[in-house]
Amino acid sequence: MRMILVVAAAMCALACGGTRPPEEAWAAADYTRAGVPSLDETWGAAELVRAVDVIAREAAVDRDRLPRHGGAKSGTVFARLIAPAADEPMSLTARLEAGMKRYDALNRLSKIYLPDTLAAPSREVIEIWNALLREGGDMRAHMEPFLATFPADDPTLPTRREGIAKLELGMGGMIMGGVLMAADPRVSETDRAAMLRGITAAVPALWSAMPPDRQQATRERVTALVDATTGELHDEALRLAAALRK
Repeated sequence: MRMILVVAAAMCALACGGTRPPEEAWAAADYTRAGVPSLDETWGAAELVRAVDVIAREAAVDRDRLPRHGGAKSGTVFARLIAPAADEPMSLTARLEAGMKRYDALNRLSKIYLPDTLAAPSREVIEIWNALLREGGDMRAHMEPFLATFPADDPTLPTRREGIAKLELGMGGMIMGGVLMAADPRVSETDRAAMLRGITAAVPALWSAMPPDRQQATRERVTALVDATTGELHDEALRLAAALRK
């Protein structure tokens, strides 16, 4: 009888696309004691970088110390990690530098949560990916105004444009990466729908950064997802498909 119950529970987990939530070793105060900036402070790029440094160090000791999305003990810490940047007055150069630091920190964080790129992404990875999409869109909005501050005959301008073009291409590729996550049947439908919502929100800022062939490949992936899904996931796939046609 015990074996039957174990098998039934496993089958239910697979059918529902869910697994037992990860353990939470720490609460917010534990992270602060370890060196994560206080949640009572305003976090700029430097504070986010410091927080990710601490979490990387502690996760190397015990992965249960990773903050969890919606976690009873560590959810507030995870929410701060992926929160939008505080709206502070700064120059275009400073804003882009801060954006790059935040983007790099979040990218590192995603790899801490998903060290094996072939593994199924957790909800934390999806939320970090959505934060990366948001940060990329925010940075892209300031790139052309930043380049416009340089004289047309500035000898560094071609190199700057080339670097920004490569950065934009990578940001646009994040859309396809997110679509692939949303199509992963190992991930719960709720989490896949959350991924699609993040992509749809990022489309206005990042879609034009993708070359036409990648845009078409992305549309085809999303169309296949629309055809293969039902319920909330289907609805979010339809919204994304509509956004990609605009």
